[in-house]
Amino acid sequence: MDALKDFYDFYRPLQRKYDLQMIYKTNSKEATITIRWHGKEIVKVTEETTEACFSRTKRELEERMKKYEQQTETKEKAQRAGFYMDKIRESYAEKQQ
Repeated sequence: MDALKDFYDFYRPLQRKYDLQMIYKTNSKEATITIRWHGKEIVKVTEETTEACFSRTKRELEERMKKYEQQTETKEKAQRAGFYMDKIRESYAEKQQ
């Protein structure tokens, strides 16, 4: 059950930080894990074994969150750049008067 431990070691901090919800369903044929964020499904994995399901879910969640964090970082940089440009414009306008 190393896959299960690895998954939860990765998932728990993300769950707290982003308020994620996980739904785990299993029957005799397959296991399904669905992870939602603010009611929106971000990862859904179905595999034949529980181990495979948890390891694949971890991989897909890593990819998804990496993309999200990159987008957030880019957005923050753009906001900071805009803030500094506003300050430069204000300073320039003051010097012109």
